[in-house]
Order: sequence, then structure tokens, then C-alpha cells
Amino acid sequence: MNISEKLNAWLNEPLQQDPKHKRVKGVRVHDQMPTNVVRNGIRRVKRDTTPLVELRGWSKSSNTWKGHYATHVGTWPGQIEQRGDVFRVLIHNPPEQVRGHAKFGCFHKRKNGWWSIHLHTNPIDRDVSAVIGFVERILAESLNSKR
Repeated sequence: MNISEKLNAWLNEPLQQDPKHKRVKGVRVHDQMPTNVVRNGIRRVKRDTTPLVELRGWSKSSNTWKGHYATHVGTWPGQIEQRGDVFRVLIHNPPEQVRGHAKFGCFHKRKNGWWSIHLHTNPIDRDVSAVIGFVERILAESLNSKR
């Protein structure tokens, strides 16, 4: 099965949701559907350039962003504090499967179910969407693992 067939199979499989992590109203798990354009019989997809922080409905107060990290399984509350070029990343009660991920060493338990996530390198353009995408990728990879 080539990569295109795998992607199509993954996109077409029914979503299964962890009952402990309900979807939050207003949080979109998948980006908005892009506009299709057909030229010379070839279907082209226009890329959506809306920032992930906006697509996920994160809100900003002072130097702190609050919202939900979203995957195909569910959502997890999060917070990202920005101080200059440095981000302090938090997630509330991440899924147990994260323990099997190579990046689990970057997760540090805090109080009341909160975990901080150490970023080895902060985005040089100070893009909070890149941080959200990074955390969501770790979650998705953990939840898709066949361990």
C-alpha cells in the first residue's frame, strides 16, 4: 500500500473517540475544507492558510494562550505562555499512550493533572500555531501507535 492509499484509508476510517475526552464545541479537529479547483482534468486543492491557533479557537490574554489540543480521538485542555522567544507549554491530563512516545521525556508532571512540555527549540518566528501543531503531532502519533 503506497502512502497515498494509506492516507486515503486513514481519512476514510470512522472516528473513534475516547469517552473521557469529549469534543469541545467550536473546536475543529480537521482544518477547514479547502476549495477544489479543476484544471486540465486535474483536481487541485487550495491550501488553507488560516493559522492553527485560529482554527482551534485558542484565545489570548496578555502573554498566555488557552485552548484545546485536538486529535482524531478527542481534545485536551492546554495553555501556552510566551515570554519573549520562549514558550512554556502545558497540557491537562494527556492520554496515557504519550508515555510510549519518544518525546515523553519532554513531559513533566505538575500539579492538578497539568503537565509541562519542554521545547528543545522554540519557533524562531514566535509562531504559537507551530507549538500547537507540535503538541498535536505528539498526541496523534501516540494515539496511532500500535504498541
